[in-house]
Amino acid sequence: MAHTNENIFNYDYVVIGGGTSGAVVARRLAEGDANSSVCLLEAGPSRMPGNWVLNKEKSHDWNYDIVAQKGCNNRIINAPRARFLGGCSAINGTVLARGAKADYDRIAAMGNPGWSWEEMLPYFKASETFHPAEWHQSDLTVHGISGPLHTEPYPPAPVSEKVLESFIDCGFEYKPDMFVQGEYEGVGYPVRTASKGIRSISADFVHQYEKVNLIVRTGVYVDRIILESNNINNKEKRDYKAVGVEAHYDANGQPIIIKAKKEIILSAGYAVETYNSIRGQFRTLQRKLLALQSNPVRVVRPHLFSTYNSPMILMHSGIGPAEHLVEMGINYEVPQNPVEGEGGIDLYVLLCGPQARGTVRLSSNDSTCKPIIDHAYLENDVDVAVLAEGCRIGHEVLMKGRGTKNIITDPWPKTISHSMDLAAWKNHVRTVATTCFHPCGTCKMAPNTDPMGVVDNRLRVRNVEGLRVADVSILPLINNGHTQAPAYAIAEKVAHMVLQDTTVTC
Repeated sequence: MAHTNENIFNYDYVVIGGGTSGAVVARRLAEGDANSSVCLLEAGPSRMPGNWVLNKEKSHDWNYDIVAQKGCNNRIINAPRARFLGGCSAINGTVLARGAKADYDRIAAMGNPGWSWEEMLPYFKASETFHPAEWHQSDLTVHGISGPLHTEPYPPAPVSEKVLESFIDCGFEYKPDMFVQGEYEGVGYPVRTASKGIRSISADFVHQYEKVNLIVRTGVYVDRIILESNNINNKEKRDYKAVGVEAHYDANGQPIIIKAKKEIILSAGYAVETYNSIRGQFRTLQRKLLALQSNPVRVVRPHLFSTYNSPMILMHSGIGPAEHLVEMGINYEVPQNPVEGEGGIDLYVLLCGPQARGTVRLSSNDSTCKPIIDHAYLENDVDVAVLAEGCRIGHEVLMKGRGTKNIITDPWPKTISHSMDLAAWKNHVRTVATTCFHPCGTCKMAPNTDPMGVVDNRLRVRNVEGLRVADVSILPLINNGHTQAPAYAIAEKVAHMVLQDTTVTC
């Protein structure tokens, strides 16, 4: 590949991937080292579509290939990944659920110092500006007050209040702000990454930064990281050094080289390969799974199902919005024009800590070819039993809890003759379970004694100088919550570590 001076660019830091983590890393490096230049590379465009369902179209989604899932009756379950600045922070459900304190304490105990709950809490708070609500009992000690990410509790719908009442009646402790406090058990209200009706996303970190030392290049597809041999006679040196990237413009294929004087930070998601100096590093894929159950209710409001037939949803031809609702497990037995007695409550049961581990494999040596991804959903018997039991408990709460028992007309699903029949629930989850997105773990953080590790506790790639990974692919264990919160915290932490190490070495 020939290059001229016109298509070679030099910066101090290069961040690959402008998603939930990458945009934050770029902003923090730029403001923390004002005399350095930072280049953020994003393959997609700079803005997301205003119509949410259009984010599933090819130009905005990586459209990864997923193999048929043996544990889910050989169904092919889609795995959308956003392809624009802001990444999945722009299309997710806006839930800010950090996970349990024990999640992070376990990660630290696995040989990763610096990653316990108490050590991570400042990084969770760094991104956030929390807007409390009068109706919500917030714990202000665990919320941030000055970050670009604006959050607030979302007012619950009346039916949600009824469901909450049922869970409390069935013995679940009410903990209003549990999802950011690191609580493991209970029932409460999630904080959302939106305020005053406006979604807050990671792209806001760079859009709101006006200094010239941060350059954002969208529509740039990175083909490979350029590695040079290091001084192997020096035992303190790693064998290779990352010095830049080869890339091309997505629109016209024009090749470019972008060099990094200090470091390259890879924030490109779970399906992107780092330098493979350790065999088997892609056999650590973890992803959450959810199952849906719908219960008919007596009372229904006229607009309850209007979204199904909304012109804004269905105005596009081809395989589009309606099909994407099916992918999310939404039950199409609900009537298009509901009458009294034909409403429903959808209850999603989420398997947060799957035991099964999937794989990401290369399909070709061509960097533009998609990898082959197998999530191994429900291939572990423990996962099947836990998800089935979760559905059974959720069903029991809705049927017997004080808030909902008088509005549920019939048990659901109809294929289960008795609510205590765990075998039937297992069949149910294999039939209906679908992705809850949130992939992680393919670039596992681990001590050198772990042969499956890819990065150390400072997120430096093994045996490569000047290269780090900064997104949830580094998590050795998936958190019992939403991966959005740790994605922001990981970005804050790695930027801090890079700046620390740069100061030490200068």
